[in-house]
Amino acid sequence: LKFIERARTEMMRVTGIDHSGMRDADGVLFIVRRCTLDYRRPAWLDDWLEIHTRIVALKGASLEVEQIVLRDGETLVHAELRLACIKESGAPARFPPDLRSALESMLMDSRQAETGC
Repeated sequence: LKFIERARTEMMRVTGIDHSGMRDADGVLFIVRRCTLDYRRPAWLDDWLEIHTRIVALKGASLEVEQIVLRDGETLVHAELRLACIKESGAPARFPPDLRSALESMLMDSRQAETGC
């Protein structure tokens, strides 16, 4: 679970989304609303793991993410998550325009990678 959390954070950081910056600039943050994990095989200490992360869907105040943990090309874990955008008060918040634009770009990249186009 920690590995997929870090992979998601790094994916967003690479595209210019900074969690602290979101909170400071827009007063919003992400929370995990739902997480479904399918553990298929164990990982062992010192295994070299690869984590693929892609945005599957983007809505007004939430997004769906798929993550796959691999070892030597073999799927160890398949995760499906729904992240919600909230205000610091805990109330739902629509994505600010700049954040939405970055997420849409990641969604397009995910779709292009999936189709090979």
